[in-house]
Amino acid sequence: MNPIKSFPVAVPLRSRTTVGAEAAFVDTSVRCPVRGLELPLEECAECRRDAGRFVDVESGNAFICCEVEPETSPDPLLQSEICLVPEPENPANRTPVSEIMTTHVVCVSPDLPVRELERLLLETGISGVPVVDAEGRPIGMVSKTDLVRRHSRPPGLVGDFELVRDVMITLAFCLPANESVARAAALMAFETVHRVPVVGSRGQVIGLVSPLDILRWLARGSGYVMPNTAPRTDDPSLFDFSAPTMDSDLPFAD
Repeated sequence: MNPIKSFPVAVPLRSRTTVGAEAAFVDTSVRCPVRGLELPLEECAECRRDAGRFVDVESGNAFICCEVEPETSPDPLLQSEICLVPEPENPANRTPVSEIMTTHVVCVSPDLPVRELERLLLETGISGVPVVDAEGRPIGMVSKTDLVRRHSRPPGLVGDFELVRDVMITLAFCLPANESVARAAALMAFETVHRVPVVGSRGQVIGLVSPLDILRWLARGSGYVMPNTAPRTDDPSLFDFSAPTMDSDLPFAD
């Protein structure tokens, strides 16, 4: 019997939509199963191992098919024995956050006007987003709580032209994609945060994990069917800030 020279690996596509003051930008990346690095989709498409793309009908997630030689793959995400935490024996210790995280992440730049952030959170149904630099690396977090805190200031201390950098939390707790679900849960519980950006090998945001993601994972593991309730991020008009927004249309309007 001839040995297997290569085998197909379904590598999920990850997108990051960064909303800035002038426009929104979408970056798509994949984690290379051979190099163990997060790469732009364009670079991945030039590789000889690229065997095409497909979409999972049930989840709606997109994947790239990569032909991998087992002996040349150093990526621990493809070598489950490296990812396992031997003690205690628990699925949460064996499952990487990359399997449960949101892979289409909406981020904002620090120069986005607060009014546009309010509109974005309202129309997408998102309660908070990472704030990233020009390279897509997290530099903070901003949520509806920060907006409520802003509007609780005494009259005269709320500026009409404030930017995200004026209200964001300048600290973001992050995890690598191969970190366990258990570690993500422990981090959120200990630091009392509700969302943790997942970063790739270059420090860029490639996903986001929240307590709701963990609850869905637990429910599916027990046989419950969970609906796909991902935030609305597929409508380009959500990121079009060229048209003025009436203050009365926003839930945080004065």
